[in-house]
Amino acid sequence: MIFGVAWAVWLTWLVALLFFVNGVANLFNPKPFRESFERWNFPPWFHLFNGAVQIVTGVLLAMPATRGFGFALGLLVCLAVYATLIRVRELSHAGPVTVLTGLTLLAAWGLWGF
Repeated sequence: MIFGVAWAVWLTWLVALLFFVNGVANLFNPKPFRESFERWNFPPWFHLFNGAVQIVTGVLLAMPATRGFGFALGLLVCLAVYATLIRVRELSHAGPVTVLTGLTLLAAWGLWGF
């Protein structure tokens, strides 16, 4: 426990923050994101959808009553990223999503076990 809060809760908040910050970044659609989405043939509005889903994921994870939905949505987002990277054959970009997936699974395991 850190300051009376279990490590898994801290980790969940960190994962929530990662999803939230990435979602906000997607909403602003910086050039590297825009170039990747164009290269992968996503529609021009996709950054808005992606950003919104990630922000919702972060918010769901931050609240104890909705954490289960947040973990489920977060893992679906990670699976969608993996599917995209496999489809476009850019597995060299799988590092960050692998870390995020691992942290998400570790936080869920720490809270509920499997």
